[in-house]
Amino acid sequence: MTQVQRSNQLEALLDGLAKVVETPLSSPFAKETILVPSRALAGWLSTELAKRHGVWANPDFVTPRAWVDALTTDGAAGEKGAFHPATLTWSIAALLPAHVEDAAFAEVRRYLADDEDGTKRLALAARIAQVFDRYVLHRPELVAGWERGEDEHWQAKLFRALVAADRATHLAARVERLAAEIRSGRREGLPERLSVFCVGPIAPVVARALAAMSDVVPIHAFELEAGEPIAPEASVLGQLQRARPGAERRALDPADLSVSIHACHSATRECEALRDQILAALQADPSLEPRDIRVLCPDLESYATAIDAVFGGDPKDPLHLPYRLADRPAGATLPVVGSLLALIETATSRMTAPAVLDLLYREPIRARFGLSEADVETVRGWIIESGVRWGADEAHRAEVGQPALRQNTWAFGIDRLLLGYAMGAGGDETFAGVLPTDDIDGSAGHTLGALAAFSEQLFALRGELTGPASLDTWRERLSSALERFVASTRTTEYQHQIVRSALDDIARSARHAGFDEHVPLAVARDALAADLEDRGAGSGGGAGIGAITFASLAPGRCVPSRVVALLGMNDGDFPRAPHTLGFDLMAASPKEGDPSLREDDRRVFREALLAARDRLVVTYTGRSIKNDAERPPSVVVSEMLDAIDVASTSASAALVVLHPLHAFSPRYFSAKADDRLFSHSVQASEAAKAMTADRGKAPTFVGEPLPPPPGEDEARPITVDELAAFFAHPVQAFVSRRVGVLLAGDVTPLADREPLELDGLEKWAIQMPLVARARAGEDLDAIPPALAASGALPLGTVGNVLYEDLHPQPTAMGKLVAELLGPTAPEPLEIDLTLDDGARILGWLRSVGAKGQVLHRYSRARGKHAVDAWIRHLVMLASGVRRPTFMIAKDANGDPVVHELGPVKRPLVHLAELVALYRLGQRVPLPLFPDPASEYAEKRVSGKTAEEALVAATKEYRGDYAYDGIQNAYVVKVYGDGEPTDPAFRLFDGPSEEEPPSFVELAERVFVPLREHMKEVP
Repeated sequence: MTQVQRSNQLEALLDGLAKVVETPLSSPFAKETILVPSRALAGWLSTELAKRHGVWANPDFVTPRAWVDALTTDGAAGEKGAFHPATLTWSIAALLPAHVEDAAFAEVRRYLADDEDGTKRLALAARIAQVFDRYVLHRPELVAGWERGEDEHWQAKLFRALVAADRATHLAARVERLAAEIRSGRREGLPERLSVFCVGPIAPVVARALAAMSDVVPIHAFELEAGEPIAPEASVLGQLQRARPGAERRALDPADLSVSIHACHSATRECEALRDQILAALQADPSLEPRDIRVLCPDLESYATAIDAVFGGDPKDPLHLPYRLADRPAGATLPVVGSLLALIETATSRMTAPAVLDLLYREPIRARFGLSEADVETVRGWIIESGVRWGADEAHRAEVGQPALRQNTWAFGIDRLLLGYAMGAGGDETFAGVLPTDDIDGSAGHTLGALAAFSEQLFALRGELTGPASLDTWRERLSSALERFVASTRTTEYQHQIVRSALDDIARSARHAGFDEHVPLAVARDALAADLEDRGAGSGGGAGIGAITFASLAPGRCVPSRVVALLGMNDGDFPRAPHTLGFDLMAASPKEGDPSLREDDRRVFREALLAARDRLVVTYTGRSIKNDAERPPSVVVSEMLDAIDVASTSASAALVVLHPLHAFSPRYFSAKADDRLFSHSVQASEAAKAMTADRGKAPTFVGEPLPPPPGEDEARPITVDELAAFFAHPVQAFVSRRVGVLLAGDVTPLADREPLELDGLEKWAIQMPLVARARAGEDLDAIPPALAASGALPLGTVGNVLYEDLHPQPTAMGKLVAELLGPTAPEPLEIDLTLDDGARILGWLRSVGAKGQVLHRYSRARGKHAVDAWIRHLVMLASGVRRPTFMIAKDANGDPVVHELGPVKRPLVHLAELVALYRLGQRVPLPLFPDPASEYAEKRVSGKTAEEALVAATKEYRGDYAYDGIQNAYVVKVYGDGEPTDPAFRLFDGPSEEEPPSFVELAERVFVPLREHMKEVP
């Protein structure tokens, strides 16, 4: 007997289920069998039933398919038949070779004609397995006819071959056998009662099993359907939850917040809008808690990064929202699984520097080799310095069709690092053709040893994963890789066991199917990933304790929640479009009741509407982030808006909120803007204020002068190099060194290809050392061995040709440097100066020759080079060496140009000025931008007025190539779009004495004296 209860409220259906299960079964050890569509719904039912009954245990929540499979399988054999979902692909792959020459298999034969390694056959077997499983579930009459020999189609023949090879036969046949056993009274082991809770459409085979069982087992079915509203009927949400919206038109109440729809420009902006909606709901209703909120997303994996970025802030933030992500793949949620899958992918790839380093950033792998996060950052610097780009070694390069050259491979880089550690800084000396890297500190020996061990094992693993092998062999190799590369702890051992069990099951299923062929790694890897996903190793179910739950918009996830949000409801993403196979007979001849992705998604959307108790929030990408073009929402959202318009006058226009491109748009914080636009972000508010503020006022990067740095006092000596580095860019020095903020532009990216074309900086890195070689008299016609061994040049002939273009101009500059230094090599000049205020300057000058100090840069002369030369010139003069300083750079044609700094009457006074500004620059950012300041000083020294000079400097500050000005990320960080060259500009709101000197004052104090003492040498 089957009893059916229907309602549009899960709580009402739950009440019915609670009444059923309150009657005890005959034995306390008997299980209460309840069919459910998902573990999420099972978790909710388990929690709610426990609340109602106080104590409730021993449930058996199972999906309908799994229940029928278990009910009709002879567990005594302990083996999976050919039609078991885990075995079916291997069974088909094993049978195809014996049938592919049959005339009926002509189209299969053509498809597999070029299948040398069997990969296409296995992929085809997986697709055939999908459609055969669908036939068994939804076309039992079709497969029954095939078994009787009614069709000679290749699918019918292959199906009969599977039946002949299978000891347990397919599910449809097993269900018929179950029905016969029940009718004859021979079937034992049936449950005392069975509950079917909101499973949705049921496959014919499952329905047949339920019908047969209903004669002897009480069955209680609970179905969700539309009906009377759950939310207040007058609300928009209540209207949507009715089976017949729009019985009468009514004006929309502006205070009705039960439904809101948000069109944004990207997934991140959707998450930001959603976060503000949730915060507003929590503030409006103190009884609402994060655990009462459920966010459902059609493509959760695509949105996961944006969700983490927006919701994963500092837990100490008062506005932080606790959240959890359910329904994630195992590789995304289990670090051990993700590490192994990434390891397999990297070991069989080009082994690029970024990909290999990413492995070491993964905690389980890093821990296995005894490395810390700081160690991995050290390794990152070594990779850049040693020139590693990709490839294990020259043999690996040859395997992928590239010249068998060792340069820029991992073996090349590791050799350089190990030699650098063993020999120390070797300068330009090579050993057996290997150029050591710069001196590696002895304390880094452990890190270097771990890197060498890791790379050696990775190279060995690459060899182990090459070529085909049996699935038993792949199980052994991948299990070994897991043990060798991924650390196991008490908290992660269960993850290791998940992987080992998956590998065991794959090999066992293949054996049961009679599949004993050798397959490439890709087949074993894909089978492993699919097995882990099928087990739900990375899935979550039920509501998180005290947290917002993000889950997939899928059957069984729509449990009752006070607030339901639908994230990512984009056109084309939902409902999903079916991907039918060309040989799918069900798709060719559809029948009523067949499974349909689009209809399933529509049903899930209706369930989501019915699950909302107080509010429904919908977000979608409604505008292009590139050109602001309008994009429609999902068709189900459009239909919902149409239904709202029927029920309420112009309701949809009032419910859809069009969000600006950026979270810091002033529209969120303007009283004149749409009151539906608001934000709780302090950072966005500050950015919006900066956008609308007077450009003469900077955004508040630092609101007041900082205290002196720890250990910084008047008595601490300053080195020459410290002083020069500071004045190279005082704002950048303040942000990066004093505040400790290193912006992304200062992080050198890892390259993943050998150099082919060099950019300006890469050319400079090669040419600058060539100047020193030419100065020393070295013949540069041939590539120096050290340069050849550095990996900086492109490989082979391309590198040779490029070198021919690169070396002539550095050679000319080097000879000029030698001429200006004089006939003897310069001796280092030690500096130890004490200024009148007691400040000390220490350091060394290493380029002071008989004719003067010679400083060269193989680049265009810039303001920072000039101030560097000025500081070193003053230090030399103050130390008693009365010689000129020559600054050599390139002109627009690449030829050397020389500027000379001559006598200075009071060098100590100028140094005292610079030291005072240096100390002030540790507390406040000084608006001294070397290139604009140099431009200002040049105009002033040439006789221009201060106003004319400032116009030229401001133009330089705001130019397209203003790398010291508006194009500098550190300048933007401090001043935003302000005008710090403007004399009226103010950084602080406090007393005027706290304000740093103006740009003009600083340029007058630093760069004008410099320019007054500099002249170009013809």
